[in-house]
Amino acid sequence: MGENNKVLPKINRKSAISKLGGIKAREISKRRAVIVAALNKAIEIFTSNDEESFDEVMTKGICTIADAVGLDRVIIYGLLEQENNRCFGQIYRWDKLKGGLTFPDVELKIIPNIPVLKRWISVISKSGCVRIRESDYSEDEAAFLRVYGVKSIILMPIFTRGEVWGAVAFQDQKNDQYFDEGCADLLHSAARLFANAIFRAKMTNSAGKAIEALKRREQMADTLNRV
Repeated sequence: MGENNKVLPKINRKSAISKLGGIKAREISKRRAVIVAALNKAIEIFTSNDEESFDEVMTKGICTIADAVGLDRVIIYGLLEQENNRCFGQIYRWDKLKGGLTFPDVELKIIPNIPVLKRWISVISKSGCVRIRESDYSEDEAAFLRVYGVKSIILMPIFTRGEVWGAVAFQDQKNDQYFDEGCADLLHSAARLFANAIFRAKMTNSAGKAIEALKRREQMADTLNRV
């Protein structure tokens, strides 16, 4: 046969699909290993940095996870009771583009209870997570999220004493990415880690205030005894 009439080998479709599946599985496995390493590092940051301020620890811990997953923003929301309705309110906000931990958005300290958020609150209240990307946004999700430049988001619930306390939102502002099950599980662990840090800080702050109040009462008692 001539050079232009060579018989090309038949493509084994099943083999090709199998190879593609194997490549994807290895990519997922590699990504999971990266996130696991980041989660372990974050745990170390939160448990062994007693001399650093709370904001410094939060910034380092969140940044470690964000870099591993490709996140631009991590926001911690509390679930508030407002006019007999439950709604989200920002508590902490880490923003990569703004250099790390920042103050909550003023207009988002209490977010109006719009239909899309009602759906999300219903989902997290049942221990589910909200996991969506721009290509799958519903009309109201797009109207809400595109205002804040969100391309992908996963919202993880936080529970205390069997009741939903709030949620942690992991956001990507650049990529329409899908958070697979393995990634979602690890981000759930990260969400609990961040929330526990907040709970401990609040307890420490409350304990500090109680100690100061006790000292003031003791000083007043000493003063009265000397009169």
